[in-house]
Amino acid sequence: MASFTGISGVVKIGTVSVAEVTEFSYDDSSDLVESHAMGDTNKSYEATFIDGGGSITCRFDPDDATQASMVSGATLAVELQPEGSTAAMYELAGNIVIESTSLAVPMADMVQKTFTYKGVLTAGTV
Repeated sequence: MASFTGISGVVKIGTVSVAEVTEFSYDDSSDLVESHAMGDTNKSYEATFIDGGGSITCRFDPDDATQASMVSGATLAVELQPEGSTAAMYELAGNIVIESTSLAVPMADMVQKTFTYKGVLTAGTV
């Protein structure tokens, strides 16, 4: 079984890497409706809509045009590459909408910007 650490991870908006990424996440889920009927002894379900979203956290870089493009309401093409950007590596890709941004300014640590997004991503390879 292959294993790897997050140190190799890359986030791209379009084809440009986002500077200073320290963490990213993606979660997806499916809305379920109950589909059992009278006389059934077990519940059954049907999946309806799939939803996805997550967050991207960076060391804040006001000179990075890619970070600057990630504003609330922006629709962007994203590639999340947890293994790195070498050909044939695993990636999640698709369009996202930036839902919110936050800036954290701790006294004893680096300033960080977090971008929360919505959008269903598709698994594939670089």
